[in-house]
Amino acid sequence: LPRAFLLTGPPGVGKTHAVRTAMNLSPHTTLQSIRASELLSSHTNPAIALTKLFSAPSSKSHCHLCCVFIDECDALLSHPAIPPALATLLDNLPPNFIVIAATNRIDAFPSFLTRPG
Repeated sequence: LPRAFLLTGPPGVGKTHAVRTAMNLSPHTTLQSIRASELLSSHTNPAIALTKLFSAPSSKSHCHLCCVFIDECDALLSHPAIPPALATLLDNLPPNFIVIAATNRIDAFPSFLTRPG
């Protein structure tokens, strides 16, 4: 089963709302949500901040399903270290982890981030 999803569509169609609603349906789901611009504006290296984002939900012992949601994720592509770091994180997801990203600029994504599998 896929464990990484990229939601696309014009602004205002409800991508973010759909993810938050779906994740709130289960009491054993942990949602770690962030806007890409927040990662880029942090005082640490964005690639390190991204790695910390992925490790935060897995540290919660009650978590049956951990979800990382990155909103406006196309903004991350402007930093040269982010696409390779994201690809590595996606290739090494723990079994109880899913990643959902939302964008309205699918054309900005390199093919290695949108490939199946």
